[in-house]
Amino acid sequence: DRFSGLRGYTVYCDPPYEDTNPEYYRLGRRIKFDTDKFWKWCKKMSRHNLVIVSSYKAPKNIPCLCAIRTHAGGHTVGDRKRVEKLFVLGSPKSSRRRRRSTKR
Repeated sequence: DRFSGLRGYTVYCDPPYEDTNPEYYRLGRRIKFDTDKFWKWCKKMSRHNLVIVSSYKAPKNIPCLCAIRTHAGGHTVGDRKRVEKLFVLGSPKSSRRRRRSTKR
């Protein structure tokens, strides 16, 4: 929750893809990526920010901005075609910084 206090930003997230190894290392400990917790965090962040997520899929109520055909490589088995998507939570309005009005 290191970034949970952000307000008025555009936040881009590129989490581990669903069918890859969803583990990472932090301070020497192996940690499994929690996809459900991640999407809940994105929804919370979208209250005051525009959140864009690169992924193959998202929860049903999250709109897809665009889809791009790619070839999987790297840590996946084989050379399979994929469709990477950008999902959007929040609105551009939620990422604008609010200015204080001053009376003269």
